[in-house]
Amino acid sequence: MYMFCCFVIIVFAIIYINILTYTFSFYFQFYYVHFLLAVQILQYITVMFVLHSAIKCWGYRTHAPNFIRCPLAYKLRSLPCNKRSWSTNVKSIERLKVSNLNDLVNFISTERHFYLKLLTNIFNTVDFKNISQEEAILLFNCCGNSVVDSSMEARDKVCQEIYKNLLKHDKLDLKVYHKYIQICTENGTSLNVKELLEVIRCTPDKETIKLLIENVCEMGDTSQALALLEVMKENSLAVDENTFCFLTLAHTINSGLSGAETVLKTMRAADIPETEKTKLAILRGVSKRNNYNEFVAALDKYYVKLNEYELLDILKHLAINGNLAWMKKLEPVHSHIPITKEFVKLIKALCIHLVNLDKPEESFKIYEYFVKPQIEENYGYFLLREMIYCKVVSIYF
Repeated sequence: MYMFCCFVIIVFAIIYINILTYTFSFYFQFYYVHFLLAVQILQYITVMFVLHSAIKCWGYRTHAPNFIRCPLAYKLRSLPCNKRSWSTNVKSIERLKVSNLNDLVNFISTERHFYLKLLTNIFNTVDFKNISQEEAILLFNCCGNSVVDSSMEARDKVCQEIYKNLLKHDKLDLKVYHKYIQICTENGTSLNVKELLEVIRCTPDKETIKLLIENVCEMGDTSQALALLEVMKENSLAVDENTFCFLTLAHTINSGLSGAETVLKTMRAADIPETEKTKLAILRGVSKRNNYNEFVAALDKYYVKLNEYELLDILKHLAINGNLAWMKKLEPVHSHIPITKEFVKLIKALCIHLVNLDKPEESFKIYEYFVKPQIEENYGYFLLREMIYCKVVSIYF
């Protein structure tokens, strides 16, 4: 249709220019030859301009994202398609068909991206009565941090349904319990330790207690953390550096730097030195609070170089708490991180997750801060698409 319109425009342009040629030549006989040459040049320029415009228009229509090329087609096709790819060809649609647990296992083993709807679509077909340990762990993995296109609440809702069904059919061994606790921590779900230890149908080990301490400390629950320390004491389990790091995090979330210092004094008394892990725990703790002065003080007093994952974790908490304006203060601890393709992928995953947490402005700010237009093709299109999918409104548009 576009090429046909361009062809019609070219034809009418040539006819119009020829009419002008013969009309004006009647009045300008003396300059006829020069005038005719000028008109022919103008005619050539016009044709070239129209052809160039047609080619640009065709190129735009070919390479533009689906929701720009055809909004209706995008709306109809986006639901079954992989949201991390711009492709909507038949092959990619067929590849995404998942109708049962076996299909889900095959999909995860062959595809790079997974989204929560694939699991919820086949949830009622899962035979929890005969499910294996590996399949149970896989289901929990489908509800954790690797699934960035859903909110933590949505992921936790599916996680708890999986847990209830496994508990009902007595399919929870120690490894599956460990995975459940880990995914709850990733989703920001605080567990009731006393209830869980009463319900658990196998003997908890050191790893179980460690995962539970991590869970309650990530939520800043110092009372449950202290109760778990008593359990460790009863079972003659040693308190190691990781345990102290979790306790430092919990006390920092609750009481700021003064709470962190309390744990550090205990560590010094036990001849346990401060490490990079300890400093990271303090920095993570203040990032979950709303005290700017403490955040700046922690960056200065407990300086630690962050890796990509640690940086993104802190950025996530700043964004969730509405404190992303503090982001520039993090430059000294992440300036050594190169902006590679892999790092850009991690940034984009975080931004997608923030859109699903109803934080579109924060996702744009993080993306603009770390990713420049010259290193990214289709700059920012993935965020626009995610916002349309999530029906999120932003002041940027």
